[in-house]
Amino acid sequence: LELIVAMSDDIELGDHDFAISWKDFVAKGDTSHQAELDERLEQAKVDDLLTLIYTSGTTGQPKGVML
Repeated sequence: LELIVAMSDDIELGDHDFAISWKDFVAKGDTSHQAELDERLEQAKVDDLLTLIYTSGTTGQPKGVML
């Protein structure tokens, strides 16, 4: 865990380096490094794994699906 993002403005975050508001989180993304993003997009392939989603196994054994 690197960062806690508070979705509600009602939450008092205090002065912690590990907590940030949703508004500040989005603003941080707006100032991201465009060159790094462009490089990653160039390296991405159509058949690259994006994520694994697991079922709960309610009708049998849990299964993982690669997307």
